[in-house]
Amino acid sequence: MRRARRPRPPGGRRAAGRRPGARRHHRRAAAERTRRRRRRAGDRGARRRGPAIPHTHGPRDIARLLGRSRAAALITAPEGLASAEGMDDLQLWTPGPAPHHAVRSLGEGDPRAWSREPVDADAPARILTSSGSESEPKMVAYSHNAMAGGRGNYVAALRFGCEPMRALVLVSLASAYGSLGTSGIVARHGGTLVLLPRFDAAAALDAIERHRPTHLFAVPTMLWRMAGCASGADVSSLKAVISSTGPVHEHVRDACVRRFGIPPVNIYGSSDGVNCRTARDPGRWAPGPAGVPDPDVAEISIRDAEGRPLPPAGRARYGRSAP
Repeated sequence: MRRARRPRPPGGRRAAGRRPGARRHHRRAAAERTRRRRRRAGDRGARRRGPAIPHTHGPRDIARLLGRSRAAALITAPEGLASAEGMDDLQLWTPGPAPHHAVRSLGEGDPRAWSREPVDADAPARILTSSGSESEPKMVAYSHNAMAGGRGNYVAALRFGCEPMRALVLVSLASAYGSLGTSGIVARHGGTLVLLPRFDAAAALDAIERHRPTHLFAVPTMLWRMAGCASGADVSSLKAVISSTGPVHEHVRDACVRRFGIPPVNIYGSSDGVNCRTARDPGRWAPGPAGVPDPDVAEISIRDAEGRPLPPAGRARYGRSAP
């Protein structure tokens, strides 16, 4: 039964004329989804059918990204449809029943009509959007190879052992940070995802005790709230606590050590491919540094204006090669 339903999102979009390579803006937040299975199906369908741009902070940011990306369609929960106001050429999709005639349901189409199509591994699979914490959100196109290859290597550095990952991911799977869940943890490494419909510190701690994840992926604020929660949940299954999207301040780091028994690993640069991390020595904390780039993911070099490598000292230009 589950297999019959999974192809439904791409099957429905194909019936409506959406072909591989069509640009889509894919807005997804855990609290906006009513069915977790549909959420994962939409993500897999988007990666098969063309690039997807995840949600950012609000309707205004999303509207700007829709215009800049030349999107052909928007996939969102019903309350996110306001982001597309005035964009008459944009095709609108939503999980569950369509709220009105201008919106189509992801459940449309006969799943038996779906068939696999050839996919160019170097074609865009997804467009990751930066958080916009330092400037306007940036869009970075990732190929299938880059998602499973470079970002898969980035996840491999966080495994800390050979056993399969069982990850409690508390951020949206559509964010640049959360995108490591489907393409990295599940597809590349055969791991398991534990997801919650919305963040709650006590519920997250209870999920650790109940589902025994090996990894916790969150942001600093979440970790701070979990560490200060009065819950006595057993968190001894955790081998790694990973934080991103913001700096890990000393009080957050110390709180994690007290509650989880291990310091958090800070990762930075999920969208632009640099993927800095402190996984090599999480206990060596210092204020400010975001870690060093992963050599299995990105190559960093110093070059002159013509792109030629330079020795230390002198004026130069920063360059990188990353997914």
